[in-house]
Amino acid sequence: MNPDRSLAFAVLIALGLALGGWFIGHGFASGRASDRYVEVKGLAEREVTADLALWPLRYVSTGDDLTAAQAQITRNTRQVFAFLSRNGIDTTAVQLQALEVSDAFANRFAGGRGGPRYVIQQTVMVRSGKPEVVMAASQRVSELVGAGVVLSSSGEYGIGGPTFILPG
Repeated sequence: MNPDRSLAFAVLIALGLALGGWFIGHGFASGRASDRYVEVKGLAEREVTADLALWPLRYVSTGDDLTAAQAQITRNTRQVFAFLSRNGIDTTAVQLQALEVSDAFANRFAGGRGGPRYVIQQTVMVRSGKPEVVMAASQRVSELVGAGVVLSSSGEYGIGGPTFILPG
């Protein structure tokens, strides 16, 4: 082999190794430099007053006589409306919703009969533009329990208590 060609190959190989080393070193350096910067994404929080309150009140009556259970649910409805009115909630914006009657004898999958035959559940939906009044009333809901109204948090509305809607 020609000594000039050997020298040219040696220079090319040395130059290639030097460039490869530089690219690798530069890649490590730039990779480590990106660890020194933090990108922050987040939410800004501020307090906003709600302009609408929705409060589903669900209550239950049970018994072996359907007429007596229905009479109890009617009394409970009157008590709920009186409670809302006493606590400053306009009852003209309150709606009766979701009356459900269950008959344990009609449920063929039930095991042994251990409870009452009929279960009646009624939901009253409070919709108010005064969220502070609804919040105050919801803090006194134990008055209904003291009056004999059995409250329930099951159903399509989930956990009991008011929901507040923010201005859109």
